[in-house]
Amino acid sequence: ARVQLAFTGQAGYRIDLPSWFIMPAYRYAYFHPWQQGGDKAFDAFRVQYHTFGIRTGLSKLPLQGWLNYTLTMEETGRKLDNDRIELLGQVTF
Repeated sequence: ARVQLAFTGQAGYRIDLPSWFIMPAYRYAYFHPWQQGGDKAFDAFRVQYHTFGIRTGLSKLPLQGWLNYTLTMEETGRKLDNDRIELLGQVTF
């Protein structure tokens, strides 16, 4: 039988300022595609993500922006250079 294991957790703290806000945050995610019942060779497919981010927005306008950096940690034998930076924006109307 194939049993996968995955979980995630995140935390952030919003700081309200007079006309805008800023919110630093952290997220941890883990994925193992074959946790039980599989060959130990599948341990190389385990992956962990550490994401550090900042969200900001304006109090009087529906504008928000995110800047995230994700550090990807993989096992030996499967390591790739796939860390990433994301810049996102949102306008709500």
